[in-house]
Amino acid sequence: MKRTIQLTRYISILALTILIFSTGILIGSAVETERINFLVEELQEQDISYQNLVAEQNYIEYLLVKKKNTDVDCQTIEAVYKKSIVNLDLSIAKLTLYQNSADVDNDAFKRIKKQYAHAQLTYWTLGQQLKTTCEIEYDTILFFYDDKDVCPECEDQGLYLDYVKKKLGQNVGIFSFDRNLEGPVGLIKTTYNISQTPSPVIIINEDVLGFSTHDDIFAHMCEKNVMIPELGCK
Repeated sequence: MKRTIQLTRYISILALTILIFSTGILIGSAVETERINFLVEELQEQDISYQNLVAEQNYIEYLLVKKKNTDVDCQTIEAVYKKSIVNLDLSIAKLTLYQNSADVDNDAFKRIKKQYAHAQLTYWTLGQQLKTTCEIEYDTILFFYDDKDVCPECEDQGLYLDYVKKKLGQNVGIFSFDRNLEGPVGLIKTTYNISQTPSPVIIINEDVLGFSTHDDIFAHMCEKNVMIPELGCK
C-alpha cells in the first residue's frame, strides 16, 4: 500500500513537471513568435523610411540642377538637405537598434543595410555638390567599421563620433559604413586607398585618419581651419 502511494506521488510529480515544462515551451514559443513579428514589422518600416529618403534625395538633386539654371535660393536647398540628413540619422539609429536587438543573419536585413549604405553615400555626394554649387561650409566624416571580434576599437570610435555629432550638430555630416560591403562602398575604399588599412578608419573631409577620440577630431579640424564656432578653435 505504501509503495503504491509513493508510486502515485512520483507519477503526479512527473506529470506536474512535464506540464510545467510544456507550458514554458509554449510561452517561450509565443514570445518568440511575437518578437519575430515585431522585427518583421520594424524591417518593413525601415524599408518605407528608405523609400522616403530616396524621394528626398531626388528632390535635392532636382534643386541642385535647377540652381545651375535659375536663382534657386541656396539657403532653401541647404535647409532641405539638412532636414533630410536628420531623417537619415533617425533611420540609421533605428536600424542600429534593430541590429543590436535581433538575430540579424537574414536576407531582408542585409538588403536594407546595403540600401542605407547607398543612401549615406548619396547624401555624402550631395553634400559635396552643395558645397561646390552654393559655396557653403559643410564638413563630412566617413567612418568605416568592422565586426567587434576584428575591430574592438570600432565601438568606441562610434561613441566618439556620436559625441562629435552632438557637439557640432548640423555643421557636420557623419556617415558610417560596414567596410565589408562592396559595390559603391568598395569604390570609396579604393578612392581613398584604405582597402588594406586596419579598422577603424575615419575620413575627415579628404584626410584619412585611424582611431581618433573626439578631442583628436576637433584638434584636426581646427588645424585644417574648419570654421565652426562650436569647435572653439584658438
